[in-house]
Amino acid sequence: MNRTITLTTVMVASLVAAVGLAIRSGNAAGFVPQEHAKERCSVDTLRGSYLVTGRGEAPIGEQNASFPSVTLAVWNFDGRGNMSGFGTFSNGGTIGRRVPLTATYTLDSDCTGTLQFGSGAGWELVVMSDEVSERPST
Repeated sequence: MNRTITLTTVMVASLVAAVGLAIRSGNAAGFVPQEHAKERCSVDTLRGSYLVTGRGEAPIGEQNASFPSVTLAVWNFDGRGNMSGFGTFSNGGTIGRRVPLTATYTLDSDCTGTLQFGSGAGWELVVMSDEVSERPST
């Protein structure tokens, strides 16, 4: 099973307004499809290692020494609300290699939740189904 996490950063007036995190297993796309809405999620849903990739850009016309930002990491979810791993990043040309990472996470029954790092940074989570439904032929 392929496990990837894609990070998206949204900046407003040089402040991070929101950071979205979508976790996908397999080839599914989009949020949890209606046919999977009856499935329940919990912290136990996230188990195992995920490859994380991300890129962030400063707003057009604004200067910010932290951007552009590129990340490659491995996050290990324990199924009990804890994440550990490491990441390599470039923030405005400043490079960090194999930086240890820890966080806690929540996951509600609707497959949305939060990821909270000790530094105070936090992200929203959305877990998508790993099943790909076939489209009806026309």
